[in-house]
Amino acid sequence: MLSPLKRSFVSEIGDFLANFDQSHPEKSVSQAKEIAKHARIAGLRDGTLSTVQPLSADKKIWEGF
Repeated sequence: MLSPLKRSFVSEIGDFLANFDQSHPEKSVSQAKEIAKHARIAGLRDGTLSTVQPLSADKKIWEGF
């Protein structure tokens, strides 16, 4: 029989990242864009967004690179 999963284990890196996130609650510009992008993807996937919102005419796909 398989033993139950040990869900209470947290690695040193996981602990460091959790502490870092708590001490740095503000998001960078790139993090905010990434969060918005994935929220849009989830909305499209789940059907909460009905249409794809195109890029505005003055924006380029690779703008900012």
